[in-house]
Amino acid sequence: HRGASGSLCKLEVLVEGEMVTLAQGDGVLIATPTGSTARSLSSGGSMIHPNVPSILITPVCPHSLSFRPIVLPQSVEVLVRVPASTRCQPTVGIDAEHGGTVQLNPGDALQITGSRYPMPLIRSVYISPVDMPPLRPF
Repeated sequence: HRGASGSLCKLEVLVEGEMVTLAQGDGVLIATPTGSTARSLSSGGSMIHPNVPSILITPVCPHSLSFRPIVLPQSVEVLVRVPASTRCQPTVGIDAEHGGTVQLNPGDALQITGSRYPMPLIRSVYISPVDMPPLRPF
């Protein structure tokens, strides 16, 4: 994303080495079905079922109507590169919950690929407040 800069951010997005678009706007969101999905959804991205191995690319406040959210197979390599012509210093937010950010310079690039090693997740089962057992005093 464009970080603290008020300027329009330019980012080149390549998939498997082929230029997909020059994204101009506030930034680009790269998400998986189980990570950053809510943020992507609020930017106009799609909901993806957790069992679909995929990568979602969503523009954030794009300056163009031609760049829409893209759902790609998890097996592809996505490269996001900062062109020399950008007027902002983009910031990469790795984990928004823990404040992990890195500033990029013109010429820097991020390579995004799906992991060969899936991470097991624990799914909690929703229990309605009506079905919850009563609390016992200590």
